[in-house]
Formats: sequence, C-alpha cells, structure tokens
Amino acid sequence: LSSCQTPAATPQDGAGQMRRRGFLLLSSATGAYATVNWQAATGAGAAATLASVLQGGHRRSYCAAAAVASGGPSCSSSAASPPSAGALPAFDPLEVQKPATDYRQYKTATLPNNLRVMVISDTKCDRAAAALSVKVGSIFDPKEIPGLAHFCEHMLFLGTEKYPNEGDYNEYLAKNGGSSNAYTAETVTNYFFGVKPEALGGALDRFAQFFVAPLFSEDATARELQAVDSEHSKNLQQDSWRQSQLLRNSANPEHPLHHFMTGNSETLRDRPEKL
Repeated sequence: LSSCQTPAATPQDGAGQMRRRGFLLLSSATGAYATVNWQAATGAGAAATLASVLQGGHRRSYCAAAAVASGGPSCSSSAASPPSAGALPAFDPLEVQKPATDYRQYKTATLPNNLRVMVISDTKCDRAAAALSVKVGSIFDPKEIPGLAHFCEHMLFLGTEKYPNEGDYNEYLAKNGGSSNAYTAETVTNYFFGVKPEALGGALDRFAQFFVAPLFSEDATARELQAVDSEHSKNLQQDSWRQSQLLRNSANPEHPLHHFMTGNSETLRDRPEKL
C-alpha cells in the first residue's frame, strides 16, 4: 500500500472518519461502513466471484463493495430503491468533496442490510485493499469483562465455518503479496487487508466470513487469551500506552473511557470464571 498514501476524500454526510494507508474507513451512528479499492476488480470474472458472496443477502451482502467494481467509474450514481438480496446495489448520489490534487474516484452505496459502502478507484495503486469498520469498540465492554471487544477482534482471525483452518486467511494473503491487521478503538473495531489485485475476490470471501460465521473454538479461545495477555504486558513498557492510561484514570470513573480496554488474563479469564 506504499503507493497509496495520498489523503482520502471526505464525504459530506456527517460521518466519522478514519484514514488508513490509502483507503478510507468510515463509521457512523447508523452502523458500519466498508471500503474497497475497485481498481483491480474490473474483470467480469472477478465481479462474478465477488457477487457470489452476496447470495443469501443479509450480512453477507456487504461484500458488494467489490462486486460493483466491475462497472468502474461508469457505474450509475442516480438514486434507486434498495436492491434485493444478492443483487448489486445502485450507487448513491452522495457528493464527495475532495482536494484538487486527489485524482481518485469515489462511489458510495447502501446495501440491503443498510450497510454503507464506499468504493475507491485508484489507478496508480498496485494493490487492492478493503476494510470494514464495525460499530462496537472498547467502551461497549461489559463492566465485569473489560477487554472483551479487543479479544473478539483477535478471535475473528482464527477460523470460520467456511474456512475452518485457522491459518487459511493469512496464508492466502501471504501467497498473494498481501497483509492484514485490525485494531480496536473506543467506539469501533476495524479490520483491513491489502492484496494483489487478482486475488481480491478470494481475500474478500475469506474476510466476509469473519462477520458471518466465526468459529470461536475452545482451543483457540484459550490460546488467544494468552496472546492478549502478552500484548498487555508488552504495552506496559510503552510510554504512549502509559500516557493513555493516565488520561483514562483521570476520567470520570462512571464513564466508559475510564475503564481498562486492552484486557488480560485476569479480566478475560479469571474474573469471568468467578461470575
């Protein structure tokens, strides 16, 4: 994604915004947003592959972000009624305000499940990328289980019903020059990846299953608890994390910002066992 670091445009709809190395991540009060670079998905084969993810509609339908890419910049931006489950959504007439130096093209769509999607065309980018921002972050953790949102972020990478092998997603990306990561913020959790353009369809299909049918196996749960605990131990040595904790500790004890958000073995395993 090193060739895709120009500032992203800003949609004029009052949504909160986050920028992440070449693609725009969005969240709003009405739900989650997804983004995808359509540059490499202009072939009919890629569109068919991605459209197949839509079958069954509902939660799977957010992957239409890549499927509509087959139309490229010529896709219609006129207003239309919501598409039926499995159909490619019409683009919204949302005006996107961007600086004169931004050569990229932007389209937005609302899927049948009300998920907002932004599609970005960047002809100078040598990788395809996608991200999904889920409207659940650390401030939504139950008081008795701080760190739960962060722990769930970790668990989604560890197998799904369609791809039960824990390493399938990362192996697929590695074989196709890709990488992925995620982060848990106060109000959202964001998942993202970059990959060779020709591998976008397979990556999106695997990515989609995170939010359709994750396994949450008992064995993986025990191992990932240790991983989160190790991450917390590492954070204790970082000045930036200590500064953040000082800010949290000074907040109103009744406000979610005051709570511990990373999680560790005590909050995610020991305390729940006593409940």
